[in-house]
Amino acid sequence: MVHFIRHLMMGDEVVIKIPSEKRKEGYNPYPDGTTALVIGYSEMYIGRLNTLNVKPGIYLNDRWVKLQLLSGEEVMENSSYLTLIDKEEAEQRAHIIRQRNLRPNWLQLKLENGFLRELPETAIWEGDYVHCKVIDGQARGLVQPNNLRTFVVQEIDYHHMGVLHKNRMPWPYYKLSTGITGKWNVAVRESEMELVARGNVWKWKHQENLQFKNVLEEMKFWQLVGEYEELVNPATKNYTWSREEVFEAVCNGIAHGFKSIHLPLLGRSSSAIRMKDIAVGERLAKETLNQFRSSREVAANC
Repeated sequence: MVHFIRHLMMGDEVVIKIPSEKRKEGYNPYPDGTTALVIGYSEMYIGRLNTLNVKPGIYLNDRWVKLQLLSGEEVMENSSYLTLIDKEEAEQRAHIIRQRNLRPNWLQLKLENGFLRELPETAIWEGDYVHCKVIDGQARGLVQPNNLRTFVVQEIDYHHMGVLHKNRMPWPYYKLSTGITGKWNVAVRESEMELVARGNVWKWKHQENLQFKNVLEEMKFWQLVGEYEELVNPATKNYTWSREEVFEAVCNGIAHGFKSIHLPLLGRSSSAIRMKDIAVGERLAKETLNQFRSSREVAANC
């Protein structure tokens, strides 16, 4: 892994201070002022469908830090409760991180430098079509008599793979919905499903022909699998664009389309995107211009 500066690094000596509100809630693992050694980090799973524009896999999560107490006990703790004992080193790191975070793609850089390994193998992938089976006479409303309803695997909760409930039953880590962008989902176990057909995610990775209902569905798919890049707005030096600026960028062949993003304090905004596949990008650009023209959001002609 490339050396990457973080607020807390392996081998650091830190002091722990638990927020008073957490102690009032009953979280009192050790006294404030307890010292410990940073020996690792937790992990997070980024699935094959994500909006972070990074490859699927298991990544380092430095928001939760693995510590070794003086007693030798190993614990996992929230990094915001920890302070580096070496204050000079802490200030130097904070300066480096502040400068790095001025770069528009700082989050992507941080994630990419925290890649650990590939996702675990699963028999069924995100985007696959499945039927639910009746298990022990129960199907949680997902199976109706003489009407096998087809669902789409919207998400896989990799973090809970292999985890057992208190009743010793496997955790239901597959989340099913009406589509990959469905507004609801329900969790089921692998034993409760049977594969009906492979979806576009599996087909894409296995170089099979993809099928889409329309251009918009296709563009949403390419965004969800990260086959695009977000463009820096030359006017603002960041990723936010007005709708008029996106329209002009698409007209000039710089961008292919846009996606809506939500920013703290700013609310809804737009981000200009360019697809990695030029042919896909040209289809998106045509659709984007048609949308702008039909909605009459912009006065410019192209």
